[in-house]
Amino acid sequence: MKEKYTNRHLNFVAALTSNNKISIKKNNYVINPALNTVKANVPLNLDPEILEFYNEIQDTQISWRYNEDAVKLNFLDEERDFVEGEFNQVDKAIFLQGIDSLWLRENFGMELNREFVGTLFPFEELHEEFMCCINIEAPDQLVFLDFDEGDQHCIPVNFRTYLEYGYANYFFYGWQKAIFLESKFHLKQLNHYLSQIVLNYKIK
Repeated sequence: MKEKYTNRHLNFVAALTSNNKISIKKNNYVINPALNTVKANVPLNLDPEILEFYNEIQDTQISWRYNEDAVKLNFLDEERDFVEGEFNQVDKAIFLQGIDSLWLRENFGMELNREFVGTLFPFEELHEEFMCCINIEAPDQLVFLDFDEGDQHCIPVNFRTYLEYGYANYFFYGWQKAIFLESKFHLKQLNHYLSQIVLNYKIK
């Protein structure tokens, strides 16, 4: 019997592959053959849901774009040439190291807010654009590091809820800003394009 996170992910992959309006660009995932492998050097107050996820799935990178041959989209902006989504799981070793202030400064020129020092563990990233992190000081709060804007945002959901929102919105580019940061621009993009690609899509 498949575990809950594995099964949820495979159902999502099936939804992508069965939709002719979507082309999968990348679909890499490694199912962990044995559970309970994330044990060493784990903070006691780290959300058990994130550990369960890593115990089930070692590595995930999935990205998609709309299929130009199957759908002619109504574009909001004539300059926009991409409609796509992406989820990239941070490597387990990097996840367990957590976010270091020096690393963040040297790689992204961002000063980590004082209240987050020693509390953040990254689990999702989009290269040079953002990282989403577990906050061990607030189990029901994630932290979104927006490298593009240089901002750090608290998101009032736990890991499992975040992932469900991501799947429900197809990890569409900018979905976090639309759903959690209430960006009208990103919300409009999310609704406009997914409603053309996904049957009966409704913003969750």
